[in-house]
Amino acid sequence: MIGIFFYIIKMTDEFDRYYIKIRRILEIDAKTICEELTTTLRPDAPAYSTVAKWAKRFREGREDVNDDFRPGRPISVLTDENIEQVRQVIEDDQNST
Repeated sequence: MIGIFFYIIKMTDEFDRYYIKIRRILEIDAKTICEELTTTLRPDAPAYSTVAKWAKRFREGREDVNDDFRPGRPISVLTDENIEQVRQVIEDDQNST
């Protein structure tokens, strides 16, 4: 169920960006686009700063609506191997926790 929830959120962000992109092609300003999204989506509408940021990107020639890659700590993965490694560290040195 959680996977479906995150998929819906991701698709909503992409939908918003496609909308912003199309409206920018029609030379509609960010303020008007934000007002349209707010009227339609109400509490789920993106903030004006988000609309303005994406409108600027599309005006400057960006084509892609997906998030940019963000460097940093990779997503952790819980595996049996990871659990066993932690268990071994704790058994070897109980003061490590």
